[in-house]
Amino acid sequence: MPIKKKKVVKRIVFSFEDLTAKSAAVKKIKNRFEKLGVKVANVEVPDKMKRTLGVTYREVFVLFEDHQTVTFCIKKTGDIFQIKLNGKAIPIHDQDNQEAAIAEIAERVSAGSSTFLKKWQKKYANITVPAPKKQGTAVVKREQVLLQKKTDIKAARDELAAMVRDLTAKLESLRSENKALEREIG
Repeated sequence: MPIKKKKVVKRIVFSFEDLTAKSAAVKKIKNRFEKLGVKVANVEVPDKMKRTLGVTYREVFVLFEDHQTVTFCIKKTGDIFQIKLNGKAIPIHDQDNQEAAIAEIAERVSAGSSTFLKKWQKKYANITVPAPKKQGTAVVKREQVLLQKKTDIKAARDELAAMVRDLTAKLESLRSENKALEREIG
């Protein structure tokens, strides 16, 4: 009887120190979700490390287009410590097979999409943006007074400019008369 070979699945290995949204492992997870028909909107990897139950880990947030999030908690060894769907830890049935685990997560995201969207819309439907506060009458009156002062100052400036032009013209005419008188005398 021939021995059946198991299909060898290449595991995704995370580098704890170099974990970013652009790292190869994170891109592989994003691509696998998209191959399974779940659209990824954004992937975030905060720099901050966390510690729970004696385990130090970093989080990888995967945001889908329907606003659901999957959080991968990555230990220092590069293994996935915990997976959260919309903030709640979920059990994974086939933990050793990453392909099957990601498929299971994608299935849960797809299955819960409509329920999640209804809850999300209900939660954010009643949010209203407050109208800007109305200005008090004192502020409006002060503004009107300042605008009136501004127009008065502009009018006075224009009047002074006209007076300067008139006086300059008179000065020029007096100078020309003075030169004419000096020529007659001189």
